[in-house]
Amino acid sequence: MEIDAIHKDEEAAGFYDHEAVWRISEQNAEKATLERNKFSVNYSNSIASTLFNISNWKAIQAADQKSAWLSGLVPYTWKEQAFEGYTQYVFDGGPKTVSEHSMDAAKVKSLQSLQSQYFSWGLQTETFTTNVAISENRQIGVQAKASWHSKDADFQRRRTLVARKFQDLKSKAAGDVDGALNYGKRLPTLKKRFELDVRDAYARLTVVEIGLREVFGYTDTLPSDPSDLAFFDNCLIWARKATQWLIRFSRRDQNTVISVSVKDSVTQSVWQDFLNGVEIELPIDEQRLVGMRHVRMRGLGAIADEENWAGATWAISATCPRTALVRTLDNNAHSIDQAGVPPVIIGRAMPRMASRDSDIVGVSSLHNSSPIGTWVLKLSGRVPRAAATLNDCILEMHIAFRHGA
Repeated sequence: MEIDAIHKDEEAAGFYDHEAVWRISEQNAEKATLERNKFSVNYSNSIASTLFNISNWKAIQAADQKSAWLSGLVPYTWKEQAFEGYTQYVFDGGPKTVSEHSMDAAKVKSLQSLQSQYFSWGLQTETFTTNVAISENRQIGVQAKASWHSKDADFQRRRTLVARKFQDLKSKAAGDVDGALNYGKRLPTLKKRFELDVRDAYARLTVVEIGLREVFGYTDTLPSDPSDLAFFDNCLIWARKATQWLIRFSRRDQNTVISVSVKDSVTQSVWQDFLNGVEIELPIDEQRLVGMRHVRMRGLGAIADEENWAGATWAISATCPRTALVRTLDNNAHSIDQAGVPPVIIGRAMPRMASRDSDIVGVSSLHNSSPIGTWVLKLSGRVPRAAATLNDCILEMHIAFRHGA
């Protein structure tokens, strides 16, 4: 395989060893630098101790003074002439001969020169000492780095062998008839699964489009041409845009509970039919929802106003309007079909004085349905079964809405 040939060429070119070789050579170079710096320090100290010891210091000063003194003497005599002695000259407040003045100047200059040379040598020695300290500190890191790269060469070889092994397994899995990576064989099944997923998703999107248009007034049209190569992407974009629009719409939603007395909303004969367990119709008109737009159900509860209540519960079934009214923010109204919404059962309707709150049912099945229209109610019974007087049944409609004019 080509990958094996590449690996052999890399091995021959030093792919695994070049870093270690470089680090080892760097360590050796640093080691040599350290040794030479140590030698320079020792050598500099030796020269300083030889040239600038006390005896040499005094000898150099004496020699300079002697040289200056001799330069001030007359190096010859005058024939048949008498020498009356050296002439003295006054400088800086003191009368001295030329040689004496020369000796004083030589003493000062010699001391200054020796001190300058001594301190310059000291600075050179400190430079070598600093280089030694730097090399000693770097030697630790360089040695560790060289040691690691020497070992890492073996690690890289082992990692490569493992990677090649797994590459061989993947190649085999891709080439085997029933291999897990044989995508050529799996593609037809994957295509079928993808098509089924898209079909089901599009079916849901079709219903979503109807709901958004009828309940929320969203008018953007869902793509409808499956033969278009961009059909899937267009549907995805439509879904994302619709989601963002619905989020913005819902940010201004309000929630409330509308209480409806069944007894006050129907005639006495219809109320009696309700008490007898007969299905009755309960009209809910817009007058109960003044100023509300896009009214949508969020759940349904019921209060059973029983005379002399002693802990009993009542069961009530309710079916939302089959044909309901929706009024939008622009004050236009239209009817929607809700025949597919199943009835809900309130199994524990109790008085308001009960310690337990009324059950809220239909949170999912009634979600976003419109309450405006004719409801169908039926009193299913009482637990425990016993004669009792039900003074009223109050429905509590939990709704969401947008405020309108």
